[in-house]
Amino acid sequence: MTTSCKIEPIMLFSMDIRRLDGGLDIAELSGRLTIGKAVTDVEDRLKELVDQRPAGLIVDLAALDLIDSAGVGALINIIGMAKQEGVPLRVAGCKDRVRHVFDLTQVTQLVEMLPDVQAAIASFGQASGV
Repeated sequence: MTTSCKIEPIMLFSMDIRRLDGGLDIAELSGRLTIGKAVTDVEDRLKELVDQRPAGLIVDLAALDLIDSAGVGALINIIGMAKQEGVPLRVAGCKDRVRHVFDLTQVTQLVEMLPDVQAAIASFGQASGV
C-alpha cells in the first residue's frame, strides 16, 4: 500500500512598500513574521518609513500567515514610534490566526484594525489611488 503526502512549501517572509499619491505608505507583509532577521528587517524598515513622516502608514497583513511574540513586539514598537512622531498608523487585513494573536496580546487596543487596505485608506479620508 502506497500513501502520499503533499507537503506545502513554507513561505518565509517578504515585505513590499508602496507610496500612494496622497502620501500614504503601505507596507505589505507576507509569510511568517517570526523571531530572527524578518523581525529585525521589518522593525528597521518601518522605523525608516515613520522617520520620513508620511501622511499615514498602513501595515497590510492580509498575506501574513503567522506572527510570534517577537513580531508582535516589533509592531508594538512601531505603533509607539508612529504615535510619538505623529504619524497615523492603521493595520489592515488580518487573517483570523493573526487577529487572534493581536486580541490575546491586546494590540487591538493600541491601533485601529481595519478589514482591508481600502477601508484603511478610507479611514484617512483620502481617495483610493490603489
